[in-house]
Amino acid sequence: MIGRYLHLTNSGKYRFRMRIPVMLQSEIGKIEVRQSLHTDSKEEALALAAGLSGHYKLEFLRMKKQKRTKSHASSECLSVGLITFQLPSGGEFRVDYGDDDSKEMQVATELYEKFSATDAAHGKAPERPSGAARGSPLISECIASYLSEQRLRGLRDKSISDYESALSDFMELHGDAPVASVSRESIISVAQRYAALPSNRKKKLRYRNLALTEMTLEELLDSDMIPKEDQMSDANVSKFIIRVNQLFNWIVTAGHRTTSPAKGLPKPKSSARMREPFSDEELRLIFESDDYRDKQFTHPYQYWIPLIALFTGARINEICQLRPQDVVTIDEILCFRITGGAGRIKNAASDRAVPVHSKLVKLGLVAFVKQQKGKAQLFPELPTGRDGNGQVASKWFKRYRDKIGVSASTKTFHSFRHTVATRLSYAKCQDYEIGDILGHKQQSVTTGTYRKTFPVTELAITIEKLHFEILWPQFNRIKTDGATVAK
Repeated sequence: MIGRYLHLTNSGKYRFRMRIPVMLQSEIGKIEVRQSLHTDSKEEALALAAGLSGHYKLEFLRMKKQKRTKSHASSECLSVGLITFQLPSGGEFRVDYGDDDSKEMQVATELYEKFSATDAAHGKAPERPSGAARGSPLISECIASYLSEQRLRGLRDKSISDYESALSDFMELHGDAPVASVSRESIISVAQRYAALPSNRKKKLRYRNLALTEMTLEELLDSDMIPKEDQMSDANVSKFIIRVNQLFNWIVTAGHRTTSPAKGLPKPKSSARMREPFSDEELRLIFESDDYRDKQFTHPYQYWIPLIALFTGARINEICQLRPQDVVTIDEILCFRITGGAGRIKNAASDRAVPVHSKLVKLGLVAFVKQQKGKAQLFPELPTGRDGNGQVASKWFKRYRDKIGVSASTKTFHSFRHTVATRLSYAKCQDYEIGDILGHKQQSVTTGTYRKTFPVTELAITIEKLHFEILWPQFNRIKTDGATVAK
């Protein structure tokens, strides 16, 4: 009966399934043919399945005959015998010309072309992942089967371990899901986040317990918690992409998808090239918006954190974890004291004092800090997560950027840091001055080993070289916990 080739999926659509003859399974590489019929009509599915069953029976017969011919078993040469077509009505139609195999094949082929006209009339599109997602195996199941097959092929243990590591990272970053639902966009997103991770993160104590794979690409880049020397190498990224490609090629061969979403996947750009400084126009969009002008922010951090970033170049976690006592006077200069005492910092060079720009004072920073005195954090509304305090602020800033029209993927919160470095460079400041403000580890022997950090009296002069043509808002009516904060 034709109905035996039909399978009703959880999505309500019919799928064609036909078992491959045992003698051909090893050659084809799977035990069953599966193909979505893209219809929820049983009548239509029966008609489509009739054409497909005829097509595959002819193909299997051709392969069997070819296989036996190659084995030189002429005395046992396959006879086409009776070629049977199962009709949508449930009946059968047989092609029988006695021992005339060539005639049977010719007539059967002509009949198949007529039966398959229905298939062509419906013009089935390539299988869409969303239509078959519920009925397809999970990524984890495919990885397990794929690795088992590689072992059977005699792949060395070291190579298997390499495959396991890469594919485990892929599933952790993507999440386990039906393979039919995996899109090209989701794979590219995974590759970009993989490139932003530290190499050997599970072996290095400082990264072992960090939820890096749960962070978005923007959060990974904004956190800046991964030193350049720890970041994933180009070779590792290329190898990762190759492994993902190999997996999905196998998935296609196994019949779980018709095409690979990883085919021709480009190597993602390094994270260093994915962030750029803000332009003057983008800065005006950020700081001259209705939210800034009309004081429409829900929390003070939404007003202050972008401003502090613009005038210090500090990392988002460094700003979000500030305490009221971290705004201090050193050598008569008001400074942000960025220290590991407040939370996680990137490295020893990150422990520093950054002078407070006069513009921040004019905008009301001192009054705000006084109001927060006695609180554990300068921005207590920001929770402390396993990866620091910056995740909530990073997600908010992403929504804010999209809202005001600064949505380029290269413009993240970390772009403030690039903006400060660029503007100070334009102002002809020395690299080591800029490095002392940004908390960069100096690379040269002279400046990195023998030079002391610039005194804050000198850094204050450097900071004041940051100048932006913006109509600055005044911090005078920002609500916090239901109360209005006055300047």
